[in-house]
Amino acid sequence: MSLRRLLVASGAALALTAGLLVASVPAAPAKPSYQPWGATRAPDKVLRGGCHKYRFHYRVDAPSSSWAAEFFLVNRRGVGIANAAVMSEADPAKGWLRWTICRPSTVFGRHKIRMKVTYNPKPKDPTADNVSGWVKPSFFRLKRPRR
Repeated sequence: MSLRRLLVASGAALALTAGLLVASVPAAPAKPSYQPWGATRAPDKVLRGGCHKYRFHYRVDAPSSSWAAEFFLVNRRGVGIANAAVMSEADPAKGWLRWTICRPSTVFGRHKIRMKVTYNPKPKDPTADNVSGWVKPSFFRLKRPRR
């Protein structure tokens, strides 16, 4: 085999290998885009045995007077363990809510509160499409009881 053919063949093999390497590299995950439509927070608490109520604070700053907010409590393993919701027609734009957490259904550690806000950009037009978005999550800890 001539030197020229060898170089062409090795160049093609190199290009093929490079293409396979680029194709196998996963794309970087997109940074989540959170909306500034509210916030949540909760104090750290001791996770007691049985089922008990734990409170959290919310604030909704939707760009419309017609909105709804959904709250999801997720434990450190990524398992959803509670949820709640408020609506502009029946609830204030900020306040405290409680959810019941049972010791057997979760684990000790860092928990996440996720909040989804949905609003109608044209409150006087009920047929307008709703807009939804996620608010930046907040975190709190459920700690082991002292012995």
